[in-house]
Amino acid sequence: MVETEARMKTLTQRGKNIGSVASIANRPDWFTDSVFAQQSFTGPNPTTITRASTEWIQRFTNTANIQENKAAYRHLSTAAPDSIYIQDYSYFRNAVGAAPDSTLSSEDGTRFGCATVTLHQLSNDGRLHPLAIVLDYKVSMENSVVIFNRRLSPDDSSAQEATDWPWRFAKLCNQVSDWTRHECAVHLNDCHLIEEATIVAACRSFSSDHVVYNLLQPHWYGHRISLSFRTNRDKGSKPSHSMPPLVRLLSLISSTR
Repeated sequence: MVETEARMKTLTQRGKNIGSVASIANRPDWFTDSVFAQQSFTGPNPTTITRASTEWIQRFTNTANIQENKAAYRHLSTAAPDSIYIQDYSYFRNAVGAAPDSTLSSEDGTRFGCATVTLHQLSNDGRLHPLAIVLDYKVSMENSVVIFNRRLSPDDSSAQEATDWPWRFAKLCNQVSDWTRHECAVHLNDCHLIEEATIVAACRSFSSDHVVYNLLQPHWYGHRISLSFRTNRDKGSKPSHSMPPLVRLLSLISSTR
């Protein structure tokens, strides 16, 4: 993570790639709980934060007890249930048809994913605060790595946040899962698979002077039909009866929205 921060500073100084524009990485407090929570609200998938079920709250409470984390156990045992929220990506393996305890990785084995479950608490003054994160949910809480935040309240001291590396890694895992869902559901599905089909249909159905065409046209800049779609279409390939893993993920994600 230190190397990542250093690399970001270098890119910013040179004005290259993602360093050419201001980003959250330029903030010295980007890794803190407050910024993490704020990004969860204003980031790619705020609607995935939902009220935690009694079952999930109990799972985290039991795990805190097993870990002999008395502070976390006491906090969860006494917290108002309606103040606990969750961002649940535990379904990822089921969505892509992977074994419940398998490693989520690219076909070449160079990139890895995770299925996080993040527990938040919403305070009376409207502050969202992360309490615990399952790094990669596999089968059950007992078979997964669960890390609890040492800061159980947004008012707790932040003096050790910068060096709490296990917790910082846990938050990073959450962002990986969060971005995976965004790319699959919003970027690929909504933007390409749905919007591009709509663009083609509109172009074929309306004349260039039609009011609907002119209302939609300004939003089409930069969109192109995916190369793979055109290649398969031009080759006259027949649809497969076996649903690809990515399509399974998209269909499951869409059903939970």
